[in-house]
Amino acid sequence: AIRRRALVRHQNPAELLQRVFACWSRGVVPVVLRDSTTVPQILECRERLNPEFILIDDVVPCAPARAPTQRAPTLHEAADFHPRDEALILCTSASTGAPKFVALPAESVLLNATTIARELEFCAGDRIAVITPLGFAYGLMGAAVAGLMAGSTIVMSKAGAAPPLVLALIRREGITVVQGPPSMFQFLMAGWRGKAFEGVRLLTTGGEAL
Repeated sequence: AIRRRALVRHQNPAELLQRVFACWSRGVVPVVLRDSTTVPQILECRERLNPEFILIDDVVPCAPARAPTQRAPTLHEAADFHPRDEALILCTSASTGAPKFVALPAESVLLNATTIARELEFCAGDRIAVITPLGFAYGLMGAAVAGLMAGSTIVMSKAGAAPPLVLALIRREGITVVQGPPSMFQFLMAGWRGKAFEGVRLLTTGGEAL
């Protein structure tokens, strides 16, 4: 089933994640936009997907999203996502940079997160550094949602943070799992000074455990 939709973007990953959860709690489908999405692309998204809500942190020169046609569902009602209901829309750009929308049903979202958490053995004692932007499927589902479902603590780094800051965060926060894009690991290795990260048990990048 197609539910109400909301365009969601925020430069602060913790705020973005809160907006995704807020949408789900109200039975609304978040359309998660990447930081690189341009204003013309946002306007195109709005035209194509017809969202009822726009939750974007920067100013977008367009008319307000239309008002809901029904009252907002209660939390009890919102929890009733049927397995084949549309639950999340992500952008994938391949090599073009132009957003292409991928709609995921609720069962796919749940299976994705639970499988990753199980295979990577996330647990309540883990502290997961989320470095991949949440506009990417693995950043959102493979660390943030999967980690929280396993009871782990997630520590979020803003996209593009300087490698010394990320390295300091890993040490300061007692990180056990580091999840990020390959390019970030290259930068981290370049800035590494040879002191072991004894608490880190797992590095993951993309969908592959290293």
